Amino acid sequence: MKQVFLKIAHKELIQKPKYALDKMSEVSRVILKGFFPNSQEVEKMYTEKMPTVKKVLKLLQATPSTKAESQSFKYLQQYLRGLDDVLLRKMLRFMTGSDVMAVEKIQIMFTSLDGLARRPVSHTCGLVFELPSTYQSYPELRGEMENILSSKECFKMDIV
Repeated sequence: MKQVFLKIAHKELIQKPKYALDKMSEVSRVILKGFFPNSQEVEKMYTEKMPTVKKVLKLLQATPSTKAESQSFKYLQQYLRGLDDVLLRKMLRFMTGSDVMAVEKIQIMFTSLDGLARRPVSHTCGLVFELPSTYQSYPELRGEMENILSSKECFKMDIV
């Protein structure tokens, strides 16, 4: 009886998926070769998708309309310039849902949240980053961002 179950399991778990993968590879091999003719092209794509401070700063699109909004945006740019590679990837993931350069822009919207309600908010589906315009100093923004990025809670998708 055990041998029968093992044969059935082998067929369902190994043979059937292998057959499907073999058929898919026949088609996808031709298509993917057009995109990636050699390993250098794959490496080039990988390098292009790696975030740098300069690339992330170029993504930001903001139209501050007040002095406070301009100042908060400058604090955000200053914060990004000070990040190492690991924190930059975390920040990009917080802002876009991906830790690689997978988007073409991040729209910065300004809010007037203050006090305990003040916090940056990311809308990863719409690529909108809500930045409070109520920061009085760079250390305030840096402190809040460090708290957010060090928390595992910030990477949970919460639609409630």
